[in-house]
Amino acid sequence: MSVGWGWNWRRGGRLVLIAVGLLMVVAVVGWASTSLYFKIISMPTKQTEYMGLRLGMPMTEVLYVKGSPDQVGEQQKDGSWTGRAAENQNVKDFPSWKYTQGLTRLDLEFDKATKLLVEILCHSMIDMGCPPLLGLQDGMTEDDLVARLGRPNRAQTINPAKAMEFSDLGVWFYLQKQRIYWLGVRDYTRKP
Repeated sequence: MSVGWGWNWRRGGRLVLIAVGLLMVVAVVGWASTSLYFKIISMPTKQTEYMGLRLGMPMTEVLYVKGSPDQVGEQQKDGSWTGRAAENQNVKDFPSWKYTQGLTRLDLEFDKATKLLVEILCHSMIDMGCPPLLGLQDGMTEDDLVARLGRPNRAQTINPAKAMEFSDLGVWFYLQKQRIYWLGVRDYTRKP
């Protein structure tokens, strides 16, 4: 029989095991919650802004932010575009505007009735010429696109290109030779 301040090995051993077990549980829970947090914050969300512009902006605000476009025109029903130089034109009379910056072009589409911005597109003749959109840039592959965003809501091959729309995210991409060359943000609730 022990007398005084002696150590109770049975009880002490249990306490040490419980403490180590609790530390392991806290470590696993901490790791799992951190992993989940980073997965959640990296999930793509619906896009309404791109290249300093936001969907729903009126023409006057776009002019304030970007200045006068280089070209104005109109998207035809067959998908073709008819346009002209914006010089000496009332740009607000046209629903399609184009801005050229070196080898990169910014295309804007406005709702014909409300004159609010409904589509923001970037096209570049060089890889990585457009700002990233949901972590994707022109020049990246179709595999990169699908790995980042999953399967598109709509995909259509229009020789020699492929259009991939992610309407739940408000974005779409054109690809050629399995590489992104157009990327943009679109308001899918309105038609340009």
